[in-house]
Amino acid sequence: MNRSRALLLAAVPLLVAAAGCRRKSSPDAIEAAPRPVWSVSEISTVEGRRFQVTLTLSRSSDTAAEVSLSSDTPADILFPDTVTFPAGDVSEGITFTAVAAEPGPLRDVLVIASTPNGSSELRVHITDDDADLGIAIGPVAWGPGVAVFSAAGIDGLFGTADDEFAAARNIGSGTPVLASTPAPTLSGTDLCRPVVAPGGIVLVLASGTVPTILQVTSIPDAPAVNASLALPAKPTGVSRPVVVGSRAVVASRGSDTVTSADDALLVVEGIGSATLTVKTVLLPGLAPDEPSVPVPLGDTSLLVTTSGPDFLFGTGDEVLVVVSGLDTASPVATPVFAGFIRGDATGRPVASGGTIAAVCTAGPDSTFGTDDDTLQVVRDVLGSPTPALPLTLGPVSSGGEALPLSTGGDEALVLLLGTDLVKGTMDDELAVASSLSADPMFVAKVPAGRSLAGAEGGLVLLSSGAAVRLDPGVDGTVGTQDDGLRLFTLLSDPSPSSTTVSTGPLQPWAPMAVDGGSAALCGAGADHTAGTGDDVTIRVAGIGGSAAMSSNPTGAFAPLGKPALIFTSAGRSVAARTSGPDATGGTADDRLSVAVSP
Repeated sequence: MNRSRALLLAAVPLLVAAAGCRRKSSPDAIEAAPRPVWSVSEISTVEGRRFQVTLTLSRSSDTAAEVSLSSDTPADILFPDTVTFPAGDVSEGITFTAVAAEPGPLRDVLVIASTPNGSSELRVHITDDDADLGIAIGPVAWGPGVAVFSAAGIDGLFGTADDEFAAARNIGSGTPVLASTPAPTLSGTDLCRPVVAPGGIVLVLASGTVPTILQVTSIPDAPAVNASLALPAKPTGVSRPVVVGSRAVVASRGSDTVTSADDALLVVEGIGSATLTVKTVLLPGLAPDEPSVPVPLGDTSLLVTTSGPDFLFGTGDEVLVVVSGLDTASPVATPVFAGFIRGDATGRPVASGGTIAAVCTAGPDSTFGTDDDTLQVVRDVLGSPTPALPLTLGPVSSGGEALPLSTGGDEALVLLLGTDLVKGTMDDELAVASSLSADPMFVAKVPAGRSLAGAEGGLVLLSSGAAVRLDPGVDGTVGTQDDGLRLFTLLSDPSPSSTTVSTGPLQPWAPMAVDGGSAALCGAGADHTAGTGDDVTIRVAGIGGSAAMSSNPTGAFAPLGKPALIFTSAGRSVAARTSGPDATGGTADDRLSVAVSP
């Protein structure tokens, strides 16, 4: 929802025309209706929202009766131009949509219902749902109507003393209200993206001369850093915190900041209290990011992939490690498997059932992306770790989009290259590895469609039985008419299913899970261009049953980074950073923009 008023005004008349009228196809004569009366004289709403107001007639009519609707500012609100009351009917619910624009914080729109026998006026107050934000990292969903950010402060530069943590409340219910607190020397990268811990506590990693964990409380009204902890590491040698139970774990590459013998996991305790402490678990061979992102196995244990003795990934001596006893003074790191593990997202382990670990390997030929690639499962990892016989999957894909997932049950999901061994082609597949807890394990494969490169093209889990991802269609390009949402369902059944719901042009952001059977997306509208007046939010519901798509107009809405789905008492909204009047992202006039999701 950028301030592109000219584009919006050009698009809205088309939307109004598309709304059409609600004339009923009846052969009966239609007479002028009795005097119409709105059930309320005024109503307040937020731009982009649909709402309904009841219109009644002063008396019933023996034949169908027609009421005309008009507005003093038709570009600001969508509604049918006429309403037909069937014979004897004196009440109809009229659906309106408040058009998303940005002429100011409040617009007053007059809607008039009229017949030759009289008229009635409805005053609609439309509140802007955006706010000035500036240069920031986020949003991260915090709670109902609230998102949190790391911000660059007044000077517009990260890594300086005026960097801030910011919380925005009132999202989806009106104009967002921002409150902030100093959080000096943030990196301005995903490293400083806020992490939400149990109890609504937020952790932010500051770089500075020494990397420091900042604990922020009193969100959203008066955020404040009430505790901080300097970590025994170098600023360029740490990873973003991962929450494991009531603790946060940071991977450190030691004093030399490279994958080597002095690497360690830093376990931060005391979250929620005024005093944070850290204990160190020495763990040589940690990568800067993938595949050494810690994966929670339970509240006090985790899985992590390390490079092995040669400190290189993909050479055959990589190690899958279980770290247990995070609640004790001396957590224990136990190697449970060594073999060919790729040094990207496909090498991140999968946790299942609190006792099972699994990781993709190159298989007997020691070559990644071939037909004998396997899933190595290790059972009873917290007791007597027992590697199962490797389960052959087929050619495992690569890159951030190929991150394997656990369903939360007894299955793992792994993306494959298909028979052509080429990523991003129409024969790509999803392997569903089932019965991980006991032999015989088995693999079922379903078509996956073309993949979108990078993490935004990865799988998004909705439930133990359903996952989704963007489908760029036959042309392999996001933002064209053949885009869709690929649905993977019946994941716990012997015969899983795969299908695509056509959505029209999408923006290249991963689907956002609404619930176990629906997902939200950002659409580019009929002009195939994000940031113009016909952008939409999309919801695909009924996944796992009768899937159906609905959309909602947003006005110009082009996220600069990963958007967040924010739940509110009024429904759900998509929040994102967008460019301001200068139409350039990453500048001081960037906005927090909100778009209502169907």
